Amino acid sequence: MTKIAHVTPLRKLPREMDYFDYIIPDKLAAVVKVGSLVEIPFKQSMVQGLVVGIDKESKFKKLKMIDDIIDSELVLPEWQINFIKWFADYYFYSLSSTVRMFVPEKPKLKRKAKEPAIGQISATVKHNKEIDKLGQLLMKKSQRENLIINHDQEKNNQLIINLIEQTVTAGRQIIIMVPHVEKIKDVLQIIPEKFSALIAVVDSGLFRQKNAWHEAWRNIRLNQKQIIVGTRSALLTPVDDLAYVYINEAESIDYKNWDQNPRYHGTTLARKMAELTGAKVILSSPAPNIEDYFVIKKNNQPIITLGANIKTDELQIIDLNSVRRKEFTYYSPQLLDNIRRTLATGKRVVLFLNKRGFSSQTRCNACDFIAKCPSCDLPLVSTETELVCYSCQHREPALTVCPKCHRGQLKDLGLGIDQAAADLKGEFAGVSIADPKARIYLTTTLPTDKTVFNDVAFIGVISWDSMLYLTDFRLMTRFFQQIWTLTVLKRMWAPEAKILLQTALPDTLAIKYIYQDYKRYFDSELAKREMFHYPPQSRLISIFTQNKDKKTGQAEAKQLYEQLYRQFYADKNLQISVPYQPHRQMTRGQYRYYILIKILNDDTAIRSWIKEFLPDYWTIDIDPMNVV
Repeated sequence: MTKIAHVTPLRKLPREMDYFDYIIPDKLAAVVKVGSLVEIPFKQSMVQGLVVGIDKESKFKKLKMIDDIIDSELVLPEWQINFIKWFADYYFYSLSSTVRMFVPEKPKLKRKAKEPAIGQISATVKHNKEIDKLGQLLMKKSQRENLIINHDQEKNNQLIINLIEQTVTAGRQIIIMVPHVEKIKDVLQIIPEKFSALIAVVDSGLFRQKNAWHEAWRNIRLNQKQIIVGTRSALLTPVDDLAYVYINEAESIDYKNWDQNPRYHGTTLARKMAELTGAKVILSSPAPNIEDYFVIKKNNQPIITLGANIKTDELQIIDLNSVRRKEFTYYSPQLLDNIRRTLATGKRVVLFLNKRGFSSQTRCNACDFIAKCPSCDLPLVSTETELVCYSCQHREPALTVCPKCHRGQLKDLGLGIDQAAADLKGEFAGVSIADPKARIYLTTTLPTDKTVFNDVAFIGVISWDSMLYLTDFRLMTRFFQQIWTLTVLKRMWAPEAKILLQTALPDTLAIKYIYQDYKRYFDSELAKREMFHYPPQSRLISIFTQNKDKKTGQAEAKQLYEQLYRQFYADKNLQISVPYQPHRQMTRGQYRYYILIKILNDDTAIRSWIKEFLPDYWTIDIDPMNVV
């Protein structure tokens, strides 16, 4: 009996085209299965494709035949076919584009692929009886998801090694995830040398190397690589027998593919993989996302804590409001005294300020004109010689006269890192500030390299308050997470150092609960989100349009909103915002208009409407990380 294969070509196709029907010839009937990679005639050429289904008949006539099977050994497991279909449906992404993400084309030229450089493996992690018991407990636990509050990186590393040893002994596979490429080396350095041949490193850079990506993909499918270390891209691999997905720094926004389609989140994918394969997901974080905490709490699962809470002798909070009653300053006496004492002992200082340039904005004191980027509409930041947009890198000469009123003086407002560096050079003459090895290292971001903390005895946060100035519902939690992440880095790389945090917002929840049990902060934040129906009390879909002409974009957004309103105004399950512009009103020279959809319960109706009626030029962001 003739069989029909539903084949998705490894070619970019419109979203509505899922697959094409092909006859399976008798000579291939025994080997072509769902998950097989085949060669098919498509348009005027032969292309590779994935069999996503097999049927007895087709509604189409004059079908072509499958030409050949590419590799009878490489059949994708059933769970991954279901995973691919779910991914395409959940993220409104075409099935063909999804298949191309998950399945590399077999190279036409059989070259020996060069193994990606793993780097030096020099494991120094010692076994710990407490962690060994925890590893055994995780293996035996029936819960599919576990949350680890990581306040001790050494114990976290010990647990990773324990789970690797378990997994390899059982002949299974483990995925160890990090938020960005720079962190991969940190995981590789803790893995014992004896496992080096079993490691596959997977990140987005591997996908650009066709031979290497195909070779790694094949080795993972055949279970020849049991330890997959990588970024969110590691979740696209065809693991054969998955035991664990271990997500380091699970709170990181970098697990979200936020700036291009498909806008997927690594944690969401990991949970679906666990559901389909029976694997366990372990979320490790110094301060987890509220949504992850809620999942564990709702299921009455225990939360595992490694390490202690923050102590007052470890982190000191300085209220800048009290300091500024005497004189306005960005630098409290306590901050300057700690820097002075540290330098006197020959030790180093690390300081943080999350604002680049000399100032936050340049404003006219007569007409309130603010210099803004022509591409992003964000305030331009002043440097010594020019105005810069750090979002799109637009630059223009510094202004001397207001271009609007031609009479007012332009003043730099707020503190940027360049101005802070100039201030510190004046205060501590002759002390180097320029680079990560300087006596005083001034930076905008948390370090990923432990050498930054070499010989450091004092860590000061000049200000992180600007994180809280926008109205995004997640910013308070990110502020809390930032404090905790810095504390964990200090414990690991500079255990004797003291942290001092300056803030003009000492009454915020993140500051109020920083010394207490983290659960008190999470429960307070959950109650606040419930009041306004924000995740995890709802789910979000953000859609946006963009246009070079502001009025056209505005009109498009208004028209679509009116369609949504007519369709769903009586639906108590949905809350649909009016069109709005984000804080960054322009991206790459185009104005953006957003509509935010809150789903309180069932999402079937709105998803069906989006599939059928949303114009293709609108962008869909499922579970967006930012809403302003």
